[in-house]
Amino acid sequence: MKYSEAGATVHFLAERNGFDAVCVIHDHGIGIPEEDQQQLFKAFHRGSNVGTRPGTGLGLLLVNRCADLHGGKLQLNSKIGEGTTVTVRLSVFGRNL
Repeated sequence: MKYSEAGATVHFLAERNGFDAVCVIHDHGIGIPEEDQQQLFKAFHRGSNVGTRPGTGLGLLLVNRCADLHGGKLQLNSKIGEGTTVTVRLSVFGRNL
């Protein structure tokens, strides 16, 4: 939400897809520069275009590590000026864990 304009809509979807729980978060915010996208999973790295917005550079790193620890995956799609979509997929249904 902090990377979108005040009052902008941020979409959250949670659904089942086969054996997976899928959570999708989509905003129409500032987007993440392509050269920063792979670096976002390193501690304390933030997009070069965040300006004065506060943050630690740990959010996506923590979500990615949690997904990985649970055998899941995080996918990031972002374009400057169009927004960002983060999809987290966790295998949780119908399997012995």
